[in-house]
Amino acid sequence: MDNVRESLAKNIQKYRKNLNLSQQELAKAVGVKSLTTVSSWERGANAPDISIICKLCELFKITIEDLLGVSYLEYLDSVTDLNKLKKEISESEEFEKLFISLYGENEYNSFQQYCLLTAEGSDKVKSYIHDLFTNPLYRSDK
Repeated sequence: MDNVRESLAKNIQKYRKNLNLSQQELAKAVGVKSLTTVSSWERGANAPDISIICKLCELFKITIEDLLGVSYLEYLDSVTDLNKLKKEISESEEFEKLFISLYGENEYNSFQQYCLLTAEGSDKVKSYIHDLFTNPLYRSDK
């Protein structure tokens, strides 16, 4: 089990228990068939799709990063079928609403542009961002 899926599994269980919800109650709250689906998420056997991740974040009142345990870009990198995920994200109104409510419309537009990049382009963006964050010239807190 990879680190992202393991972190997601633990966090789903942790936040569900924080709300004193059973697996069945969580399944009903996010619109999935049964507690076995939630159980498979919590074991790390499966992961919820992006629309369910958004519903979980709304229910738990947390960010996507809080639920995933990593930055959203790290999560994107860990997904094996990146093209399928990008398609799901671009078609998910729930994701768009949640993202904009958390980060604003400008960041959402930037994220949409990021999703159009090839793997090489994505790597260049991450490298550039890393360079910006590690260089004190570009940090307001340094």
